[in-house]
Amino acid sequence: MMKIEVGIGVLSLPQVFDTLGMIPGVLALLAISSITTWSAYIVGCFKLNHPDMYTIADVVWIFIAGSGILGLSIGLNAVSMHATCTAAFVAVATVIGWIFTSVQTLGKMSWVAWAGMGSVLGAAFTLTIAVGVQGRPANVALSQVDPTTEWQLWGDLVYYYCGSNVASLVLSSAGALMKRVCYGLALPGLIVSTVLNAHLTSKYIFICRLQGTKHLTTNTWTHWITWLGCTSTIIVIAYCIASGIPEFSALVSLISAVFGTFMSFHPMGCMWLYDNWTKEQTTWWYFMVSWSCFVLVAGTFLMISGSYGSVVALIDIFNGDDTSSSAWSCDDNSNSV
Repeated sequence: MMKIEVGIGVLSLPQVFDTLGMIPGVLALLAISSITTWSAYIVGCFKLNHPDMYTIADVVWIFIAGSGILGLSIGLNAVSMHATCTAAFVAVATVIGWIFTSVQTLGKMSWVAWAGMGSVLGAAFTLTIAVGVQGRPANVALSQVDPTTEWQLWGDLVYYYCGSNVASLVLSSAGALMKRVCYGLALPGLIVSTVLNAHLTSKYIFICRLQGTKHLTTNTWTHWITWLGCTSTIIVIAYCIASGIPEFSALVSLISAVFGTFMSFHPMGCMWLYDNWTKEQTTWWYFMVSWSCFVLVAGTFLMISGSYGSVVALIDIFNGDDTSSSAWSCDDNSNSV
């Protein structure tokens, strides 16, 4: 779970501050993180009240796996100085993702998750030091209190030093040499982001397909054909997403707008109302009903407006002159050459 929290989305956080501004960006981050913290608590309560619930819809994880493949192709381009066609790097990232995704038990992948989280943290801290030295050196300690505080401070620092020069995938913001160093450190994390999200989606489909049969826990041909079919299908879809939307910030924006609020706001507001609607109508009950309705309305607004803005941005990108942002392009998507 920590690796999912410390995911590739944070690598586009400084550009969010560039778009919104420092103060509005921080306020927006605090507001969103407060709601999602409450949402996580509600999910836990709902699971205790309804132990038969396995998970909510997993389609968002496919898109995040696609963004992981795209980020990995950018990293391979940066480290190799665009040694070959970008489409080939996307294919290599896809194969790597499929191999690790097909490791069936999540317990065997725990060391992969820790390695991925360490690589993302290492790349982020290295970038912070690099832009600080290149800009105005300062003695700064990053808080370890929680992911929100940590990544807020990190995003503030990088944006403070880089300003409007911050790249869409922030590891490209520290100059040519440090870009290669940061991407080299982040490659394991980019792989793990792909693997975890593709694996979780595959596992959900696999369990739904074989639940109630002996094939779910027995090493039969049906068991393995179904499992490898699930992982292959999910990875191929993620590959198509990464190739079809090859601009990292645009893809992350689209995922956040379409699925972020829909998965983190709407279900949890409905969960609280479902479990508490018939309880005693106290002052606290009225407050929580109002809060749950606010979460639903805010999520709907963010989903509609964010989706519209993301689609408009994608149209502008595809209509632009940058050939590296075209679908299935061979051009360098890391701006290394």
